[in-house]
Amino acid sequence: MPYESLPEGFPCDDGDESTVDDECNAEGFCEGVIPCLETCDDPPPCHSGPGQCISSSYGNSCWYPPMLNGSICDNGVQCMYAECISGACVSRVNIWSGAPCDDGNACTTEDQCDGEGSCVGDLNPPCRISVPPWQHLPAG
Repeated sequence: MPYESLPEGFPCDDGDESTVDDECNAEGFCEGVIPCLETCDDPPPCHSGPGQCISSSYGNSCWYPPMLNGSICDNGVQCMYAECISGACVSRVNIWSGAPCDDGNACTTEDQCDGEGSCVGDLNPPCRISVPPWQHLPAG
């Protein structure tokens, strides 16, 4: 006589001590979830926290509610405003021309946004970039 599966949600023991809330699944197997040990304190851009830890048989993950569309965010791009769109931080608008920034070039001064999304500076003619001695090769 074949065995009948217990109904879905029926308590059982999957034999794995690291899982909790073991119950029968729709396929007739006993399955538990890994207890949630995540702290969920550090939301990604365009999400707010603290988050909620979600346990499943595949492991733990954090869920954070998305911020409202149009919320200002920082995507690390200088000279551009960014806003949240469906949970993603998207560059949308160039910052006005003349806003201070850093173009990352030690040989420029007075770096500022150009109004088109780029940071540019004035070349400082006396600037010399030091070259390590092993890169000074004799000619010929």
